[in-house]
Amino acid sequence: MMLHYSYPALGKRYESRAIGTSRVGNAGCERSEERLRERWGDLAPGTLLRARFDPQAPERAAIVVEKVDALDCVMILIGLIILCGSAWEIRNQMKR
Repeated sequence: MMLHYSYPALGKRYESRAIGTSRVGNAGCERSEERLRERWGDLAPGTLLRARFDPQAPERAAIVVEKVDALDCVMILIGLIILCGSAWEIRNQMKR
């Protein structure tokens, strides 16, 4: 499976095969065919996606993943645990 898309940028149309990343875990960088099918296989040809590009080099683009996957949830949970643990420790230190 090959992901292929085109996008308009600065009055010109570009094409790319670059795959995007997830919001937190960067899981979208997988290049294996199995992961591509799992992540992008349900997209029909012509599906509208959001792409980000560098205005200095518009031929460089990446698809923005709009959904959060399991790794993203784990990373957010770890961050919350660290935040809560830090707040708890600060509170305990201030009581002394």
